[in-house]
Amino acid sequence: FHQTPSLAAIVAAKIGATGAAAFDISAACAGFCYGLAQAESLVRSGAATNVLVIGVETLSRLTDLHDRSTAFLFSDGAGAVVVGPSETNGIGPVIWGSDGDQADVINQTTDWLTAAREGRPAYIAMQGQSVFRWATGFIADAAKRTLEASGLTPDQLDAFVPHQANNRITDSMLRHLKLPDSVVV
Repeated sequence: FHQTPSLAAIVAAKIGATGAAAFDISAACAGFCYGLAQAESLVRSGAATNVLVIGVETLSRLTDLHDRSTAFLFSDGAGAVVVGPSETNGIGPVIWGSDGDQADVINQTTDWLTAAREGRPAYIAMQGQSVFRWATGFIADAAKRTLEASGLTPDQLDAFVPHQANNRITDSMLRHLKLPDSVVV
């Protein structure tokens, strides 16, 4: 039995973090946020002193540039942060959520094994209207729950930064949240 090391384990070895916990999170766009929340929990609990979170997406490899419903939405990006102890908690509260009933609205055109066996790519496919309904409902509700959990009201925000390439979805979320004009979006 041979197991390929995770990308996180490879990075840990490259930076000399011998024996450090290292794991990958497969959560697409939300992966960095999931990692950041996990890092904060590890530091706050005392299980770790410092945590390196690296988020990397190379969706250009999975994007069919001829598919007008997805080509302009999916791209590459990366970011990194070190989370460590602080007198003031600057992360959270985190509102977790997923909706398994929506698993088929963004998927691949074929599974990896079939794509490799047939020598063809596996591209991202999306049901745009279903994604729109989900984002304007579920995601907007999660943003509202985050405000409630933090004890903040929309007028106390300085900025709202949605991870959304569709202005119609962003506009719908803003109406749902009732953000005042003073909030930078």
